Amino acid sequence: MNNIKKILYGYFGFKNAGDEVILEIAKRHFPDSRVLSSKHRRESFLVSKSTVIFPGGSLLQDRTSLKSLFFYLSVISFFKKRGCKVYMLNQGIGPIKSELGKRLMYRILRSVDRLTVRTKGDYIFLSKKLQNVELGADTAFLLEPGEPMENSERNAVVFKTVYREKYPKIPMEWDILAFSKRDMANLLNIYEKKRIIPVYMMKANEMIDMLSKYERVYAEPLHAIILSYLAGVKEIFTMPYDIKVEYFTKEIKSDINLIDDFKKIFDPMFNPLKNNRKHLSKLKQRAAFGLEIDDV
Repeated sequence: MNNIKKILYGYFGFKNAGDEVILEIAKRHFPDSRVLSSKHRRESFLVSKSTVIFPGGSLLQDRTSLKSLFFYLSVISFFKKRGCKVYMLNQGIGPIKSELGKRLMYRILRSVDRLTVRTKGDYIFLSKKLQNVELGADTAFLLEPGEPMENSERNAVVFKTVYREKYPKIPMEWDILAFSKRDMANLLNIYEKKRIIPVYMMKANEMIDMLSKYERVYAEPLHAIILSYLAGVKEIFTMPYDIKVEYFTKEIKSDINLIDDFKKIFDPMFNPLKNNRKHLSKLKQRAAFGLEIDDV
């Protein structure tokens, strides 16, 4: 592994659509790179004097578990001790409730060679303690936007099943999209298989093309919202269940409908915002800036 110049590191290979989209873009951006993830622990221990790039995602959080946060912080620290350049690019940060976790994160992130984050909320959170943080955007904004279908009346829903206790009854004319293999397994316990589209098995451009055929999408996972936005879905709805969704929707709140009750999307008296993709150009520029690294 010592002769590998660039390594892409993240939560890859677990059939999660958002992470695989990030990887797909990063491989185009850094074509001479090797991919590693938490699945490749043995190979990671052989890395030294390489350029290690974390190209996005929400690795630094303790909502999944404090163990997960400590794992990724230890990986970053290990690579630095092995003489690697470490680039944390277009990252989502938090939620982090552990004070010990926060202190360790600040200490380790001070040592990285470049640190960019995907939202203004992430930037504000980190810049209180760190001077090396810069504002980027989610790597997915480097995808080409879709062409929305005119006069479409199709609708779709995407649940984040890990955090959901109750599932609303979905009208038969609505498609149900699974954004991860884990979501697919959970949805099969509730809905018939023929109603569920395994989006996580598609390439990024295929997802955007598919979403561009919908007039209305209710989405909970962050990248389901972002890809719907890129696809030009006319009406996008979400409930910010997580800080990463809250941070993102604050930046484009003029294009995204924040609701507190799923049933609102069926209310004929509800006058939803229309997605005009007003912020797309700026977010694309920020995403490109956030992926820049030194020549190596």
